[in-house]
Amino acid sequence: MIESSETIAMKMISMLIALLIVGYLAQKQLASTSTIDNSAVEDALGGAGVSSVEVPTSLEDVKKLEVDLNKLVQDNVDKQTMALGELLDN
Repeated sequence: MIESSETIAMKMISMLIALLIVGYLAQKQLASTSTIDNSAVEDALGGAGVSSVEVPTSLEDVKKLEVDLNKLVQDNVDKQTMALGELLDN
């Protein structure tokens, strides 16, 4: 079945219109800003023992964070090694 050029042109125009609508909606969604208020989040977490984390911004803070994370990882490795050693000894 061979379609006529008019049918093909109408399908192409329909796809172009659909693509424009989808592109517009995606752009509109991505351009919108978050309306979540931090105080509302803190109120929801209140009493749960969860505190918000401050992101380090200065180079010194980032380096300190790196040292702290490395120490934490190494401590966990040491604990796991000791636990594994105890299991193997038994």
